[in-house]
Amino acid sequence: MQLLIDRIMLASRHVLVVFFLGLGVALAIYALGFLAKLWKFAGNALAGSDNRHSCSTCCTFSMPRWSPPWW
Repeated sequence: MQLLIDRIMLASRHVLVVFFLGLGVALAIYALGFLAKLWKFAGNALAGSDNRHSCSTCCTFSMPRWSPPWW
């Protein structure tokens, strides 16, 4: 019985490798998206673009064009 538990514990590390590789890929994709937004924001800021456009570039969540009165 102990041998079976040991084998299961050693085999579970392969599942963790796949999980952590997936997390690394997701983090890299997220970082690239952030860098793209940062590059666009910096370009707009240095060019002196309209502030509304540059603010909407940096914000992940933007308000809708119409918002209820309680917002």
